[in-house]
Amino acid sequence: MSYQFFVETDLLFSFALQSFARLRTDHHLDTFGYKQVQVPIVLNSQGQDLFGRLYDFTRIAGVTARALFIDATELTVAYPATASWPHNKATKITVRSPEFQSALNQLGVLQQEIYSRYDQMMPHYRLETEGPPFQRNGIIIASVDGTWHIYQVITNIQWKTGPATPKRPFEGVVSVTCIRATVKKDADFSKNCRWTTLLQLIEVPAVSEDEAKDAEKVITELMEELRLDTS
Repeated sequence: MSYQFFVETDLLFSFALQSFARLRTDHHLDTFGYKQVQVPIVLNSQGQDLFGRLYDFTRIAGVTARALFIDATELTVAYPATASWPHNKATKITVRSPEFQSALNQLGVLQQEIYSRYDQMMPHYRLETEGPPFQRNGIIIASVDGTWHIYQVITNIQWKTGPATPKRPFEGVVSVTCIRATVKKDADFSKNCRWTTLLQLIEVPAVSEDEAKDAEKVITELMEELRLDTS
């Protein structure tokens, strides 16, 4: 089993997204489905929507998004230990299509790596400087039982504030949507160089520390190939 998680801040994210779109255009995908998990109001540790600073709100909103990511992708990993969003205080709304079925929970210990990768997308200072609204996208490509699975993960965090009295009310909404598709096993990828190049990157075997010294050269060559590819 192997996987790669391309996040929106990666150099290769646009390439992965274009590859996903091309697979869909060429009818090389099966089993479309989605699952969205939303918290319609972000609460503090006392179960209220009051926060002293934007910093306080964004930290809890970020932790909430991490918890919803686990639910939306159906990973079997523990919820963040610092979560101030307890299930018994915040309302959680789940919308799921009948076709949705996650295979990521079959990746064993790799699930924690996937969660840690998502965690890098949600630094609270980014929420403070870029929102509202704040949106992040990611593409997870995973091989499970000989089938390639593609998951597009979309995170949305929105909020507006009221007057401080002395704490300020925040009308905060957090949602994570996971869109899943599988790649047809008999698909012809001869016209989709992006996809075949992505598979080369994903299936690179682990290397020793000495071999890793040549990694920069390999990556540079691959990036050059990607720039030259106009298919």
